[in-house]
Amino acid sequence: ARSQAGAHSWFLCHRTAVLGLEVGTGLLRCASLAAHLGRELGDQTMSPARIAVMLNTYVPGRMGGMGVFAEQLVQHLPTGADGFEFVDVYAQGQPAISSSRPSIHVDAANSGVGALPRLVNFLYNRLFAGRLRSQVGAVDLAYYPLTSVTLGVKPLRGTVVTVHDLQHRELPQNFSWAQKIYRSMTYERAAKRAREVVVISNFTASTVERFLGIPRERIRTIYPGIDHEFFTPAAAGSSTSADEFVYYPARGLPHKNHHVLFAAVAEARKSRPNLR
Repeated sequence: ARSQAGAHSWFLCHRTAVLGLEVGTGLLRCASLAAHLGRELGDQTMSPARIAVMLNTYVPGRMGGMGVFAEQLVQHLPTGADGFEFVDVYAQGQPAISSSRPSIHVDAANSGVGALPRLVNFLYNRLFAGRLRSQVGAVDLAYYPLTSVTLGVKPLRGTVVTVHDLQHRELPQNFSWAQKIYRSMTYERAAKRAREVVVISNFTASTVERFLGIPRERIRTIYPGIDHEFFTPAAAGSSTSADEFVYYPARGLPHKNHHVLFAAVAEARKSRPNLR
């Protein structure tokens, strides 16, 4: 990935889950996330502009697609380009996604797994917020790829948050009271305060606008990318091209609707008996 920018634009990019993506001839290029944010990250920023990628809520192997999103982002995000430098921020004890990137480990409590531990750790981080911010240092912009904001750093030019879903609003029956409180405090408040909200689909954009009252001009829909060098169509006439299969990489959670998929595949097999 590479950045393409003027003096007052900033970019975040990677190959398979992006904050700006153009697919060229075998090259995934970065595109602008927000032109007005880029303009404000101009003459009044540090030199080089410092962008913190907030990963203090990252839990390896326990976050499903959201975790894959963060892992791919960090592995393919440039450490610095065109006058910008990125630094990854983790909680103490967290393994870094990439050891080759600049990173900081602060004394923040990791969110962990489970709503109650997450709430306790969130309150801990709020209690010691000043000390934790000083450990991160001054930043021009903070980006939260995992939606949940449990550690605020007060960047000079605001925050950008990726909201993957608001399913606790769409499907409240699937969530406990503790999960709803945690998401309200760390998802909703953060999105409302962000300068820019990135979503992975127009459906999510509509829920952010409807449930949180965030105006559409502050919401940017950018779909997850596909690595076209890895995923390529099978050659016509090959044994692989004759295969018919459905691949659904999703955890067995209620909102994933696996039972609907199984029923659909069973129906499709009536006309496509070789479907797997």
